[in-house]
Amino acid sequence: MPLNDFHHVTSDGVELVGRCTKKDDSPSRPTIVLIHGWSGSSRYFDPAMETLELVEANLLTYDQRGHGDSASPRGRGCTVARLAMDLREILDADAVSGTQSTKGYILVGCSMGSAVIWSYLQLFGDDEKRIAGTVFVDQAPLQNRRPGWTCGSLGCYDTETYENLARAVRSDMSAFADGNAACCIHEPEKMDPQVLLMLKNETLKCDPEALCELMYDHTHQDWRSVCQTTAVPSVILYGEKSQIFPREGFRALEELLGGVSPIRKCRSTCFQNCGHWLYLEDVEGFVRCLKDAVPHFEFGGPIGALGITVVLPLVCYFLVHACNEDGCVEVGRLAREGAKALPGFPSHMPLASARGTVYALGWMAFTVMMHVLIPGAVKEGVTLPDGTRLRYKLNGFRVFVVTMAVVVFGTRANVVDLASVHDEFLSMLTAMVVFAYVLSTYLYASSFGRGKMLAAGGDSGNAVYDFFIGRELNPRIMSGAFDLKVFCELTPGLIGWLLLDLGFAAKQYARIGTVTAPMVLVCVFQGAYVIDALWNEPAILTTMDITTDGFGFMLAFGDLVWVPFTYSLQCRYILEHSVRISNAHVLAILVVQCVGYWIFRGSNSQKNLFRTNPNDPRVSHLKTLQTKRGTKLIVSGWWGICRHVNYLGDWIMAWAWCLPCGFSHLAPYFYVIYFGILLVHRDGRDGEACEKKYGADWTRYCQLVKYRLIPFPGSPAKGMGKNLPAAMDIGQVMDLLPHRYPFLLVDRVVEIEVGKYAIGMKNVTINDNFFPGHFPQRPIMPGVLMVEAMAQVGGLVMLEPGEKGSGGTQKEFFFAGIDGVKFRRPVVPGDTLVMKVVLTKLNKRFGIAKMKGQCFVGDELACEAELTLALGA
Repeated sequence: MPLNDFHHVTSDGVELVGRCTKKDDSPSRPTIVLIHGWSGSSRYFDPAMETLELVEANLLTYDQRGHGDSASPRGRGCTVARLAMDLREILDADAVSGTQSTKGYILVGCSMGSAVIWSYLQLFGDDEKRIAGTVFVDQAPLQNRRPGWTCGSLGCYDTETYENLARAVRSDMSAFADGNAACCIHEPEKMDPQVLLMLKNETLKCDPEALCELMYDHTHQDWRSVCQTTAVPSVILYGEKSQIFPREGFRALEELLGGVSPIRKCRSTCFQNCGHWLYLEDVEGFVRCLKDAVPHFEFGGPIGALGITVVLPLVCYFLVHACNEDGCVEVGRLAREGAKALPGFPSHMPLASARGTVYALGWMAFTVMMHVLIPGAVKEGVTLPDGTRLRYKLNGFRVFVVTMAVVVFGTRANVVDLASVHDEFLSMLTAMVVFAYVLSTYLYASSFGRGKMLAAGGDSGNAVYDFFIGRELNPRIMSGAFDLKVFCELTPGLIGWLLLDLGFAAKQYARIGTVTAPMVLVCVFQGAYVIDALWNEPAILTTMDITTDGFGFMLAFGDLVWVPFTYSLQCRYILEHSVRISNAHVLAILVVQCVGYWIFRGSNSQKNLFRTNPNDPRVSHLKTLQTKRGTKLIVSGWWGICRHVNYLGDWIMAWAWCLPCGFSHLAPYFYVIYFGILLVHRDGRDGEACEKKYGADWTRYCQLVKYRLIPFPGSPAKGMGKNLPAAMDIGQVMDLLPHRYPFLLVDRVVEIEVGKYAIGMKNVTINDNFFPGHFPQRPIMPGVLMVEAMAQVGGLVMLEPGEKGSGGTQKEFFFAGIDGVKFRRPVVPGDTLVMKVVLTKLNKRFGIAKMKGQCFVGDELACEAELTLALGA
């Protein structure tokens, strides 16, 4: 998203310089305001700026007085309160009014920038209509050390250490800048030398006297009372290796900001192997946290969440009401006659009963008791946002074995009557629906307790949405020994599902003296699935449900009600409709099940083994894509077929569970239809999460692993453009562009997504016809041709292939405007010019496309500009 430079003169006459989103860009988005620290400038955010532009928010950053390109405040004061006043004026100023929006501002304070935010909140209040959120980066609420407070700065915390710092700043700013970077960056030797040079140059722009005055004031401020009273949602980011503040300072800050009020929301993230300037050391992690701080909703937002919370239980009842022993309504008849076509609830199934309630709640009590009493392996989960790893007791398979033993011996002793679950099915459903609502209410209320870790998407501030999605990430009881989410994820729901299946089989045996082939098939298939999940229980610790989603109604209802009471529909249908199938039908279904299980288990085992030990001979041969985060993405083997090949296997097995029901009614196929929709939605959520996590690496991964769920050309992966290939040689480029030598300035395209972006390359040689006449003694590529090269790549973003064999294009494009052109370095013969062009705005009605273009030589930016293209017919 293009940024405009702006200048603002404060009320006391100091000129401030900054950059902000253009006034006509996305006024409905919130605005992220980046506030630099004590010795920095807005340019400190440059390494993150390109990635930040992917966040769905407007951007604003500026040099504070005495810093960067802003004027010195000599004689006008440089205190934290004055900087807070400057921030207020910046937000009020007409110069940046284009970033104003109903979504408000998210203030991001890095180091001392956090103190500026606290001062702003103290002076001007925390009007949530204006301030939508705050992010505090590696700053404790009290710089100094005092009795009862030992979490202050490790370097400047009293008069003596302040005087030493001031002396260093006044005597040799260059030496101070070098030492400052070494202290604030965990491993400066791993940083790009050009970035380190930029940081030093920006520090040297600072007014030494202003810095000393500001640090003196900063050291004497105590913001703890402000933190205790603000109601603005907050995020704390801190470096694991920070040499500026001890970790205890950030934990104290989280307690102060979290407080005990249910309206206050705070979460923290520890950046592994990062120091004070974590936003420079882990750019993608920093941007990901800011993206999470921007309010966003899934599932249709609060209205969608409310609808799902109400409708899901009704669907469970509808499946019983619409399909039971009295008949199954046909879809066409239901559409014509509405509710009159429904057979209604069977008379022998009460909607609620004491017996059914005892069955349901007794089952929950039994599984809780078994989970507590039966020993199990203790495994560590993934690293949490605060840098810790929780330990989980995993004994689901053992609970299953004990449960089956109780059922077998209880049945033989006439103590357990599995067949009775059919008659109590509806009343058990009612009891579990009520239980799920009660549990979800408890989870929501308890999430406001002190020290709770919140899920990134579950603390939106909207009670309905947070109740549904889950506010707390890892709710635990029994002094932290009992993890509610991991327990509910498998044990009660999956084993309960299998018990319902066996109950329907027992009822069939009691009625006709045998168990039919369709019933055996479904019970065996679903039983194998349950056993497989419980045997591989440790694998759930890396799933999105455990690592990302909070525990609320969505998971509680899904685990405890939806899974057992809807997934058992096939066995109930077979019992109630006396389904018979041929031997050939049985054999075909077995093949479908085996193929699905082979894909499902093979892919999951390969992934889990690679995560556990990538050097294992069984997976060491796999091709991988190394990401900037340091992790590897598998691009061969099972995971080279499609991005979620395990989902494909899961869905094939779903067909095997439904096919034994025959083809008389659609109702028993509810599961395979619903499950397909669920997997597509889950794939989309995973894709968005991975795009946040991996950035450009995810785009490259999508090109290597082309398909999403089903490996055929109708299932293109996100990141592949319409009918255009992911990369193009010169012949393909010439098929699309009307330009020819000597004015064709694109040799090849390495990445493209139609309607979004393209990356092209131009090999600059001494034979290019413009060099003999353009500084012949020092050949330099004309800047206007770099702009033209970007425009040609931009044209590829919008153009589609012409008719086969025409060699032309369906549309033409022309320059309509060029803004913000800057040339950063000369381009000479021997250089390879890389042009990256991103579509930022498209007005289809008038055929106008706005784009941001950048030219690189290696990692160096050579040219940038904002392009406006007019598209012809």
